[in-house]
Amino acid sequence: LAACGVRRQPCTAQLAPRGRVAPALRAAGLDGGDESGATAAVAADAEGLSRKERRRLNRKSRNNSRNRLGGEAGSIRRKDALSQHFLVDESIIMSLVDRVEDTSPGGKCVVELGPGLGAITTPLIKRFPQMTAVELDGLAVRELSEALPSLDVREMSLLDFDFAAHAAQRGGRLTVIANVPFGITSQTLYTLLDNSEHIARAVLVLQQEVINRVLADQTQRKYSSLSIEHMLRCLNIE
Repeated sequence: LAACGVRRQPCTAQLAPRGRVAPALRAAGLDGGDESGATAAVAADAEGLSRKERRRLNRKSRNNSRNRLGGEAGSIRRKDALSQHFLVDESIIMSLVDRVEDTSPGGKCVVELGPGLGAITTPLIKRFPQMTAVELDGLAVRELSEALPSLDVREMSLLDFDFAAHAAQRGGRLTVIANVPFGITSQTLYTLLDNSEHIARAVLVLQQEVINRVLADQTQRKYSSLSIEHMLRCLNIE
């Protein structure tokens, strides 16, 4: 984990390495849905096929399972265009939720970016009932609205979200949590840095290589503008 904050206005952010925490955090390590049913279907379809064809069918079934998340909230297929990846490991989800520290009334300053079907949102809203979620996928927004009718969910890109206006409306600096889409990781980090005066804390799931870049110093090859920006704007980096 890495913690960072804004100089002169203390702020913290925790970055969880996606590649090393659990397979569920990897872009390709997705899970969910009724695997037993899928397995039975594969077994039925595999009858009379050659060994090579059965292997191909099994591989296709596994990929379909990884790319789809299903449950009480609904079912949604991962969209490569949106860089989606779903969290399914309950222990990882709760470890992220436990790191969200916000003292605003009802958690009105808590903002979740890219909630998907609400793996993090569901336990989070129990602690912070006045939180806000920002989701680009219209299907996910509809599923969230049905599963969590009291949730304030905005259908828009996290890159277009007005952190300054939202902080002013909520009357305080924001607490952000996000399982960051891997296709816009750098853009997301720079957006949060640009709005750091409006953000008190951020808990983020990122690729391990991105965290290495954030933590790199001038003696390392991974040292970059992203490293410099965090050193200039962050109070602490651990």
